[in-house]
Amino acid sequence: MTDFRDIFAKADRQIIERVGDPATLDGKPVRGELTTPIDQSELSGGMTGFQQLAFRLPDGEAATVIRGSVLVCLGDTYEVVRFKPMNDGFTMLFLKLKP
Repeated sequence: MTDFRDIFAKADRQIIERVGDPATLDGKPVRGELTTPIDQSELSGGMTGFQQLAFRLPDGEAATVIRGSVLVCLGDTYEVVRFKPMNDGFTMLFLKLKP
């Protein structure tokens, strides 16, 4: 029997592959979702009252990410200030806009 979460994780990956935001991560092409997630304590480490720009992408595409990695998406350049595997097959990159 297929697990409910597995079905949705597979669908989520297929959606990102087809309509995700095209980007480069340290020069490598990737697809993901540029977002400002609602401030959640498990993401920010505590309620901070602000939202931080983030990029959600499949774990396999985030395998080489480090703090300071460079993401270019939709014409803007960002520095990865933190990243967190979400335990759903995706990793969230927290970003800072580079001048």
